[in-house]
Amino acid sequence: MLLAAADEPMHAGRKRATAILTRRVKQGVAEWYALEAMEKSWDGFKEHTEQGFNIGRPPYGYQAEKIPHPVPARREQGKTKTRLILDAIRATVVRYIYDLYLYSGLGLQQIRDWLNANPDLFPAPTPPDPKRALGRWSISSVWEILRNPKYTGYMVWNRRGRKSVGNQLNPPSEWIWSPEPTHEPIVSRDKYHTVAARAAANEGSRRPALSGEEQSQQRKSRADYLYRGRLRCGICDLRMAGNIRRRSGRRYYFCYPGKTRSTNIPAEHPPTIYLAEDPSTKPSPHG
Repeated sequence: MLLAAADEPMHAGRKRATAILTRRVKQGVAEWYALEAMEKSWDGFKEHTEQGFNIGRPPYGYQAEKIPHPVPARREQGKTKTRLILDAIRATVVRYIYDLYLYSGLGLQQIRDWLNANPDLFPAPTPPDPKRALGRWSISSVWEILRNPKYTGYMVWNRRGRKSVGNQLNPPSEWIWSPEPTHEPIVSRDKYHTVAARAAANEGSRRPALSGEEQSQQRKSRADYLYRGRLRCGICDLRMAGNIRRRSGRRYYFCYPGKTRSTNIPAEHPPTIYLAEDPSTKPSPHG
């Protein structure tokens, strides 16, 4: 089958050298244009951040203040940019969450329960999709506040790799910070870094360092669950998750309603339910 291009001459016979060279040159130019566009986009977001303009939804505790676009041509088109201003009520909640985490000895689950006990005093955050709103705090929403550096008054961008790593957090070394504070802070930068250091220490204590071979074996063992996605809790009907006891190496399925977002957890549900997998069974290669 002949691949023809509208801007290339039709050649009959075996003389195709010039056409192939022309096509490869155009491919190289197209790749250059794509990379240049990405680099210019990166430079634009970086400049946008350094000037103190917010990207995305304002964090809990702030509101969006729209200002005319600094570029006259875009301003004439009605374009605007966004700066962060304090939401007085929710900014107080943010400070309170930081104090609870640092000085009360409470964990994330206990902080979540404390906030949910008084929704009028501690209004819950609203997700980007209002249809998913539960009207209450979750562990993830508490943790998102504790690890958001914008509360220090600096504008920060590139915290997440939305395309490169599936919206996961990038290493802090890759974050882009504004050189100076750009909006009113809710917590000090020292307090933010203290929270980050404590969280890292807690994470390290829960997950001791493993060698490369141990990590490889751990990934393999975690990948094989005979009843993956098939077991549901008989009390709340939520799908049970797999887990491996580090010392014994045995596989377990557990229901831990404290880590779910469901609102239909029966009052009599135990905090955790474990079900051991029979060690004599082996996962089928066909599922």
